[in-house]
Amino acid sequence: MLFRSILTLLIFEVCMFVSGSIIGSIANQYIFVIIARIIQSTGGSAFIALSMIIANQYMTASKRELALTLISGCLSLGSGIGFLIGGTFTFLWG
Repeated sequence: MLFRSILTLLIFEVCMFVSGSIIGSIANQYIFVIIARIIQSTGGSAFIALSMIIANQYMTASKRELALTLISGCLSLGSGIGFLIGGTFTFLWG
């Protein structure tokens, strides 16, 4: 039963993320871009929490620690590298 509710939540968040991306790509006014980003962030923010919930619920105890460590580490690394690469591109190509 828990897997079904997690799967439903995962499908809903993917739909929110994709619909926000589609709305943002066709928006031609600033307010619609902001609304699209809010919708997109609603879906994107649940990825982290759900991945940790899934790792905690469905992995054995010996693999659970490694999975949670990798999820947290990749999240931290991705957050830092994204800004670094974005700043580099902006500096080089304006």
